[in-house]
Amino acid sequence: MLFCANTCRFRFENVSHKYSSTEKSLIDCLDNGFAKLLEDTFSISFAVQLLIVTVGLSITLVQVSYLHDLAEAMRYFVFIIAQLFHLFCLSFQGQKLISHSLETCDKIFRGSWFIIPMKEQRLLLFVMRKSIEASVLTAGKIYVFSLENFTAVVQSSMSYFTLLSSFDVS
Repeated sequence: MLFCANTCRFRFENVSHKYSSTEKSLIDCLDNGFAKLLEDTFSISFAVQLLIVTVGLSITLVQVSYLHDLAEAMRYFVFIIAQLFHLFCLSFQGQKLISHSLETCDKIFRGSWFIIPMKEQRLLLFVMRKSIEASVLTAGKIYVFSLENFTAVVQSSMSYFTLLSSFDVS
């Protein structure tokens, strides 16, 4: 996904008559089909994973709060770190997709767009218009994977943990 974004950005920065297939490469980049394919394919799966990580993190934290054995607590802490790492990896990739898609307009503007034929310049306008809105990776079209939302999920998990631990289990 990021290879495609980097390739498109390179093409936009170095667009000129030197490339014989300038028009085709611009149309390929305009399509941006790979990000949409990922979104369509994995949106439900990401939603289920997000739900499992949030609930699992909260329940694991509650279990750790009732443990008195250090070795057992360390196992739970490793599991918590693994859950956070899993969510962070998804969020980091989503953030990279957002950042790369928003940089496209700047890359076009800084490129050599003024030397290409007028027909291709018009195509660049379409690409610039499309790149104003960020490409995102979502979980069930509800949650957008980004670093900002990663912290929100961790905070929510902590809130659920606080709520669950307030109930007296004895």
